[in-house]
Amino acid sequence: MMKKPKLETIPAKSKIGEPGYRITREKDESGSKVVLRFELEYPYISKGTQPRYRFMSTFEQKQEIPDSKFQFLVFAAEPYENIAFKISNEKIEPEELDFHWNEEKFTFSLRIPL
Repeated sequence: MMKKPKLETIPAKSKIGEPGYRITREKDESGSKVVLRFELEYPYISKGTQPRYRFMSTFEQKQEIPDSKFQFLVFAAEPYENIAFKISNEKIEPEELDFHWNEEKFTFSLRIPL
């Protein structure tokens, strides 16, 4: 008789709340495009971890009625709660994104031309 393998449960990590953030709206160097700059502070981020971000369609989420005019920008870093911002659904080229993780100040910045 074959024994069933024992399944291990992974304990859920506790979250410590949302990171501090600042959003700035400015014009690019040519003055033709609007640029959004997101600055997030993660003073208690897990050691060796870098924050992640991704763009999410409004059709992927279940909190609001889907609207094709918008998309969400989601930031994640352990042990913080994920945080999302609703932005216009403009085509964003990956090579236009400018992001930086400052390990000394524990700040993550992302610049998005729209």
